[in-house]
Amino acid sequence: MQILIYKTDLTVDRTPVWLAPTAPIRLLPEPDGHTGAYAEGPSRLFGLLPGGRVRIGALGPEARDLLAPAIEAGKPLRVRIVELAQAHLAPDGRARIAVSVWGEPGWLSRPLHSSL
Repeated sequence: MQILIYKTDLTVDRTPVWLAPTAPIRLLPEPDGHTGAYAEGPSRLFGLLPGGRVRIGALGPEARDLLAPAIEAGKPLRVRIVELAQAHLAPDGRARIAVSVWGEPGWLSRPLHSSL
């Protein structure tokens, strides 16, 4: 695997308090054409019940278009949070999440040297 996107901001829906920079993220196509970013919530009831998938945001249009072939084909991308600012801790009160994406360059819609 190679780095496909060093860092791209998500359009943030929510930043749950349990969300951490080490959390793996899944990118999933959505019916409206967006690519949603989902985190797996923590287990509940002392680990007996699994956590649920929580939508934390969406990729911007350029990152979405670049990764679309890989996401639609179900290719295994490694997506991790590289920047996380909870709204209550941010000076302007706006939550921010940025992710990096790793995979195979041949899965992209255009050559890797394109920058986001």
